[in-house]
Amino acid sequence: MNQNLIPIEFYKQRDLGEKINVTFDFIKQNFKEIFVLMAKTVLPIVAFIAIIPAFFPEFFISNVKQLEYVSPSAPLIMLVYYLGYFAAMLYGQSIINTLMYQKLIVSKEGNSEFFDLKSEINSNVFKIFGTSMLAGLVIMGFSLLLIIPGIIVAVMLNYAPTVAVFEKISPSKAISKCWKGGLTNWWSTFGLIIVVAIIVGILNFFTSLPATIFTFIIAFTSTNGGEAHGIIFKSFYFLFHTISIFGAIILSSISIIALAFQYGNIKEQKENISINKQISEFENLK
Repeated sequence: MNQNLIPIEFYKQRDLGEKINVTFDFIKQNFKEIFVLMAKTVLPIVAFIAIIPAFFPEFFISNVKQLEYVSPSAPLIMLVYYLGYFAAMLYGQSIINTLMYQKLIVSKEGNSEFFDLKSEINSNVFKIFGTSMLAGLVIMGFSLLLIIPGIIVAVMLNYAPTVAVFEKISPSKAISKCWKGGLTNWWSTFGLIIVVAIIVGILNFFTSLPATIFTFIIAFTSTNGGEAHGIIFKSFYFLFHTISIFGAIILSSISIIALAFQYGNIKEQKENISINKQISEFENLK
């Protein structure tokens, strides 16, 4: 119980192992709040889009027995599915970044009672969307030159949405900040991304396994453009697919949190925020 009450410092230099540990410490301390927020905003979107592969597989999965079969409505249905998935991911990232900002920054400044979490989450969705789109365009531009520059820039800009939320700045300024500090910390950021990706990938395998099995069953047993299976079968697939997507979005919070702490690590390394704060507090006591 006492361990959960240990405060977490955001602006602090940490090695790889410490970043992983503090990431899971934050999740353990705030898991209930994270889950409730995700269930209220992300889960309804996930449940809506999960209806498509569960009850209308002919729109979602090409019939492996008759590859020439294509429903005229399939492109539109698939567009709805992926737009919904993208919206759910955006809300998930906004929830995590906004909650971290509240817990690690606002609460330290004693202004938490004036912080409207719901309003901030909704506002940050658009900020994260704009930052992600701009970063994607920059990464795409460098990828057109060569693959290696694209990878380098992708790592540098990976935590740009977090910078936009924590610094309360525009997407272009967030990109600029990441660009300036990206190269000197490139390898530590890259190493963190790889390690976290392995952890998330392993965990995600187990949450998505039931839906994957049902997907293969639908693909190999449907006939003539995906004739309907029984309602019980479809209901189970809907449940498993919802769990798979919702689980993937919750697990993606591990990467978001880890990269946020990497940003705190970089900012502390460059600006000595915690040390300067201690000096300022000491001088005020005189």
